[in-house]
Amino acid sequence: MNFPLKLRKYALNSLLLIASLLICLLIGELILQAFLNPVDYLEPKLIADDVIRWRIEPFSAGHDDWGYRNESVPDSVDIVTIGDSQTYGANVLKDNTWPVLLEKLLQERVYNLGLGGYGPIQYFHLLKEKAFTLNPSTVVAGFYYGNDLQDAFLMASKYEYWNHLLSEEFYQDSIWSYPDLNVGRSAFLVEIRKLLLNRSILYRLLRELLTNTIYATVKSLLGEADEITVLKNPKSGIKTAFAPPWQIQFIDQSVPAISEGLRISLQMFQEMNQLCIDKNIGFIVLLIPTKESVFTHHLLKRPELKHARTIKYIISNEAAINSQVKNHFDVHHINFIDLLPVFQAAIDSTVIYPPSIDAHPNKLGHSIIADTLGKYLGYVESYSSEQN
Repeated sequence: MNFPLKLRKYALNSLLLIASLLICLLIGELILQAFLNPVDYLEPKLIADDVIRWRIEPFSAGHDDWGYRNESVPDSVDIVTIGDSQTYGANVLKDNTWPVLLEKLLQERVYNLGLGGYGPIQYFHLLKEKAFTLNPSTVVAGFYYGNDLQDAFLMASKYEYWNHLLSEEFYQDSIWSYPDLNVGRSAFLVEIRKLLLNRSILYRLLRELLTNTIYATVKSLLGEADEITVLKNPKSGIKTAFAPPWQIQFIDQSVPAISEGLRISLQMFQEMNQLCIDKNIGFIVLLIPTKESVFTHHLLKRPELKHARTIKYIISNEAAINSQVKNHFDVHHINFIDLLPVFQAAIDSTVIYPPSIDAHPNKLGHSIIADTLGKYLGYVESYSSEQN
């Protein structure tokens, strides 16, 4: 006789527990949304695009109505920055990205057109279609040697809109292909998980915590993966990692597609420079090195490191590319800033990269970029005023 009553009581208590848990989660989410910037934690919705590969849906995950990492789209600005994830600010808070820090440093309005997965062809397109509508006095384009050459070739070979940029000997087929926007995601509850990543800061934080915990556990049990090289120097406090077998494919000039990507990149920057000259807008290219090249002096002294030969090959290839780029820019009167010596001078006293294989600078790295660019722009301004 008492069994149905106990069952109802158990069911009621279970419902109350679930309801209480949901209310707590909701309150926690509301608190996080009130104190944290959604653009720093939520995963935006990407939309496939036949011209620029992809773009972020307007207003998605705290982005502006153009789909970029700004509060809003202003009528005009002083400086526009264009680039990939190195400019977007992957893995750092929005307020710690170099475009935002540059804005604070110069007390001028800066608009960031950076987005991960972009390359020189997208930079060229965004300059014409977006940047010029903001009437800037200066445009800064980031050129990341880590993957921009490959990105340029892929855009020209895979997207019909840009096929005309390819040399005659190249065709649409290539050794690479662009992944689906959902690649790497389990099919289990994928739509629900995508919705939570796009809307819930709490879910994103819990997911990241779980992922990091699992990674740390696997690492402690099995050690580093075969493709990872770890660099430690207790005297200077250096502790970071690299993935040379992965990085080499993006910068190996013996691969014709990489050489073609470099040619296309130089063409895009040359055309961007001319477009800016025609509109009386300053144009600067920020040369962003790979993590391997930044640590050249430390890595080449350690021949016993895993993948030492590959690392040496990466560094030598990038040095040749950097020399070719700077010579081309000098000939065509394109302003540039080479961040390699700046970063190399900093690493013995400042931690500018995370300890993982992540090649994106941390907030200290971004502050160095902003400071370097700010000094350059200040010098150009004072130099120009002296000439007048």
